[in-house]
This record gives sequence, structure tokens and C-alpha cells, in this order.
Amino acid sequence: MTLQEFLALQHQFRWGGVAGDDCTTFCGTWLRESVGVDPAEAYRGAYRTAEGAHDILARTGGLVAFAAAALEPLGFVRTDDPQDGDVGVVLAPAGMADVKEVCAIRFGPLWALLAPSGVIAKKQTSFTYLRLLRRKRWWVRCSLTRLREYCSICTCEFKISS
Repeated sequence: MTLQEFLALQHQFRWGGVAGDDCTTFCGTWLRESVGVDPAEAYRGAYRTAEGAHDILARTGGLVAFAAAALEPLGFVRTDDPQDGDVGVVLAPAGMADVKEVCAIRFGPLWALLAPSGVIAKKQTSFTYLRLLRRKRWWVRCSLTRLREYCSICTCEFKISS
């Protein structure tokens, strides 16, 4: 399945990744379809609400730590050159004046994510990423930069090479 075909599918937002996906399991589903591994498999059905998802993320140290723990053992490494199909943690608007970390898929100059309203894509700039050694990729973290349309957020930049 191509990335375009995957993003064009009818995606239902469902917390916990059963009979639909949330932002994190959406990326797990893409990886299952594109490279044959589902890093979200152990968590599908383990929660059914936003609070349940947030509890899991809080126990693991946040979304970036959760993603690293799920993906690095599968051969994903960080890169600063995201390609189509890379899956990452990006900062996205949440409400009127807030941003939050969410999992997303690189799609041209955009990052596609699953929101309660469906798949949306936003332009993001200057991130750091994980890349699967077999050519497929994984995640990002905002790095000391201005998010073009939203706000200024500063965090550290890092790169791990294979």
C-alpha cells in the first residue's frame, strides 16, 4: 500500500486503536501496512479514552519517550532528513491557543495526523527524526525553531546515527 492510498482510506478516530485509530495507533497502522511491524500492537485495546492514553504516556515519560521505547528496539534511528512515510512526533495545534505533541506521518512538505475530525495535514519545519534502517522511518521532536504558522517552541536537537 502506498502512503497516498493509506491516507485516502476512511479513518475513524477511536481511542485505543480498536475499530479505528487515535493519533498514535494511526502511525502504528501505517507502519504495519508499509513495513510489516506494528509498534502499537501491545497497546491496542489497553485504553478507551483520552485519559487512558494520557495515563500510559505519563507512565512512560511522555509521547517522545513512549515512541522511542516502542520503535528503537524495532530498528528505528533518528535522522534530520525526513522523507515521505517517516512517522514522527510533531507539535500540532490543540484548541485555540495551545499546541501538543502528536504522532504524524511525513507526506511531502506536510505532516499527516489523525484527529477526531479525520486525517489532516499541516506544514511543520525543522524537526529531528527516527529512520528505520530498512529505509522506512519513524519520529520527530521539535528542535529550537519557530513552528511556521503557530508559535515558537524551544527544545533540544539531537541525532543518533546508525
